[in-house]
Amino acid sequence: MKQAISVFIFLYVPLHIYAQTDVAQHCKVNLANDTLVLENKVTKHYYRWNKGNIALTKIENKDGVQLKFQPDKKGDLSLFSDLPDAEDGRLTQNINRLSQRDEPYLEVSINYSLGSLQILHMIKVFPESPLLSHHFYLKGVADTTWASLPRQNNLDMIEKNQPRPIEEQYIANLGFINPHWTLKIIDFKEATDHNNTLVQENKYLAYNKIYYLSGNIGIGTNPAHKASLIILKESPISSSQHDYRGADFALHTSGLKVLGLGITKEDLNEQNWIRGYGFALGISGTAELDQLSA
Repeated sequence: MKQAISVFIFLYVPLHIYAQTDVAQHCKVNLANDTLVLENKVTKHYYRWNKGNIALTKIENKDGVQLKFQPDKKGDLSLFSDLPDAEDGRLTQNINRLSQRDEPYLEVSINYSLGSLQILHMIKVFPESPLLSHHFYLKGVADTTWASLPRQNNLDMIEKNQPRPIEEQYIANLGFINPHWTLKIIDFKEATDHNNTLVQENKYLAYNKIYYLSGNIGIGTNPAHKASLIILKESPISSSQHDYRGADFALHTSGLKVLGLGITKEDLNEQNWIRGYGFALGISGTAELDQLSA
């Protein structure tokens, strides 16, 4: 029995140490000249630092697939109709894991303030995942108008030259350089319909009219690029979300936004961090197998 325990410890400890070493070697974060780079074995994500409210500029997989984005001047997180500039941005990193049975990852923490509100943006970088996971925590007081989501008029089927939307509360803002995007939305349902359907898929073309869409996963393609955009909103399904505004994504020729933080002004306090919803983001090749593998 003692021999068996000794063998188990001998085998387990090196694997545990190897996992930590793998994260340390391949998961990296670098901040220089207002550019933040997050990297693992398979992908590199580039952001404009923007004093902490980072703005995505490029995703580049190490197999040669890449997508460039038009960064927003204010940043990728918006909570207020009159969004103040980010201040006091600070960056820390740590190797973490949810439990001893789970895979370790690089945890990147970005702290900054929007007026009197403190923001903690947590990013998880796993060694072999092309998608990076983002979550937001809030603490403090929202001393300005909380952004609202305009309701879409479903009877209005005429395309309008609608300006780029700025009033929504969003947690991700992907600015398109080329406007010709198709977005496939995968929407999980809490209950089946008459055809016993628990998962629905729909495709939408980006137009000058804003489309507000409900769903859990978005897969974007553009004939001008040899890459697919993969984005997952990390939240309960639509009908179960806290402070649900009626949509999870906003699609426009100018870009794609992930909507809904899941926090109201009344939820906030100055003592405790309140966790909101998040998202996972990455790219893949255009083949369906590449998209599903991501």
